[in-house]
Amino acid sequence: MKKLIFVVFAALLWLPLTAQLSFGLKAGVGTTDVDVTALKVGQGAADELVFQLENANFGLHAGIFIQAKIGSFLIQPEVLFNSSSADFRVTDNRSGQMVENILREKYQNLDIPLMMGFKLGPVRLMGGPVGHIFLQSESELTSVDGYEQMFDKLTYGWQAGLGIDIWKIMIDLRYEGNFDNYGNHISVGGTHYSFDKAPSRIIGSIGFRF
Repeated sequence: MKKLIFVVFAALLWLPLTAQLSFGLKAGVGTTDVDVTALKVGQGAADELVFQLENANFGLHAGIFIQAKIGSFLIQPEVLFNSSSADFRVTDNRSGQMVENILREKYQNLDIPLMMGFKLGPVRLMGGPVGHIFLQSESELTSVDGYEQMFDKLTYGWQAGLGIDIWKIMIDLRYEGNFDNYGNHISVGGTHYSFDKAPSRIIGSIGFRF
């Protein structure tokens, strides 16, 4: 986390010396796309706890950005508060009597993309790394015996996409990939688990540049 914060602040100190600066506000929605195999905990059907992703709900984000323009080259650090949730179908056979519930988890993160790219007329083509700083979570999964949350404080991914500028309005559509498997915060009985694939997101946002 310290390295990511250092890189962002170093960029912010360097940009005023070399570039045309603007800043603004942005907000939008994101949808998580992840096709994962059910996560099984235990040995055999008679002693098994199964987590299946039922639905990854739309998330909301809002925050600030600074955009620096050097000729046609752009660099754009952002700080965005992101809130999302997911529903899990949990099947518990551990007592010998199957219990099945749909349980929801809510997540709140601080997303810090560092986007770079080029502006061609009104169109921007941009990409770069993104850090996700975990803030907090509310989970109905804590009702499952032995379940705990073990979130990493900082995870990484990348974003790429295009934007269109209309006067001071900025419209962006991005694809995000991540380097950690989905659900890697799941812990049962002190053992850490995760699903078998990393999540991706489609992110749409609208911003206003001052």
